[in-house]
Amino acid sequence: MYIHTMLLSLLACFVLACAAQQLLPGKGRVIVSGTVLCLWAAAVLYLTILSRAPVPETRIQLIPFLGQSSYSVRQTVYGMVENAVMFVPLGCFLPVMLPRLRLRRGLLIGAGTSLCIELLQLITHRGITATEDLLANTLGCVLGLTLMRLMRKLAAHA
Repeated sequence: MYIHTMLLSLLACFVLACAAQQLLPGKGRVIVSGTVLCLWAAAVLYLTILSRAPVPETRIQLIPFLGQSSYSVRQTVYGMVENAVMFVPLGCFLPVMLPRLRLRRGLLIGAGTSLCIELLQLITHRGITATEDLLANTLGCVLGLTLMRLMRKLAAHA
């Protein structure tokens, strides 16, 4: 996916999460956020599993940043940014749906979601099961959680 498209999608999700947080009452906020998260999950499932052809061999990369020797540093960083950006919407919408969500629990939800994707890639032989993807996805979720925390604090002081 092109990074520009991902960043634009990320911005749209962030704005929508902020609007849902500030403008919608309790149930409406949960319905809108839940719907957007379902659409996000479908898009992530498509990008990480369904759009890829199965390969006969299992591809696992347990040691971060060392498994793809054919990749340049630029390609590795680009892949990490893509994976992180892909999970920011999850981090943005979790606290909208679960207002008392703590950072630690959000981190665990992000890591668990990413682990599920990596295990699905392993089982279906689609993509590379990589610890660096798990790290980047979790970082993206934490970034989204942090952005929403900052927005809540700014809104409270306004």
